[in-house]
Amino acid sequence: SCSTAPAIGTRAIWTWGHVIYDYRRFIDNMLRLKLNVLTIWNDYVPVNIKQVVDYAHENGVMVFLGYSWGWNSKMYLTTEGLNYDNTLESLKQQVIDAYEHHYADVGADGIYFQSFTETTEEYLGKMLIAEAVTNFVNDTGGELLRRYPDLRLQFGLHATSVRKKLDYMKNIDKRIEIIWEDCGSFPFAYVPRELKTFDETA
Repeated sequence: SCSTAPAIGTRAIWTWGHVIYDYRRFIDNMLRLKLNVLTIWNDYVPVNIKQVVDYAHENGVMVFLGYSWGWNSKMYLTTEGLNYDNTLESLKQQVIDAYEHHYADVGADGIYFQSFTETTEEYLGKMLIAEAVTNFVNDTGGELLRRYPDLRLQFGLHATSVRKKLDYMKNIDKRIEIIWEDCGSFPFAYVPRELKTFDETA
């Protein structure tokens, strides 16, 4: 006889939810591939998300729902003369309102978010991205966790804008998991044969 088990406990897949045409078959296929966590990103919460979450849970699959924490707000953060503190405070309230109105009651296991780090630049206007995003994520995540202490938060961090400022990333609230993205070539690149900057990535 032969008995095997995956060496990694969390085996996840990230997807844009609007291209899942049959969520049952998608989750069934995840099971065949021994995957157990599904992160679904949508601009809006799918109308059938409770059914998706229920079917995933019936099959031992955790579900994280993704939405933007300023990922699409770069234009506001780079405007000359802008009061960054007021902008980030407003963004924080939008994030919390979105969670409470659209995500809190759908039964998902947690929230996955991206913020304003998806750029090759270290600065947005006069603002150092690494410092600003650390403060913003800690402030926003801290308030959500104060209200919902059992909520799991995953920060999809685009590393190209912060890779030389990792000391700031050490200050991210330890209750928030960092999911590293855009760190360079394989294994982070979408296409495995992208190896041009492998040494630098390592």
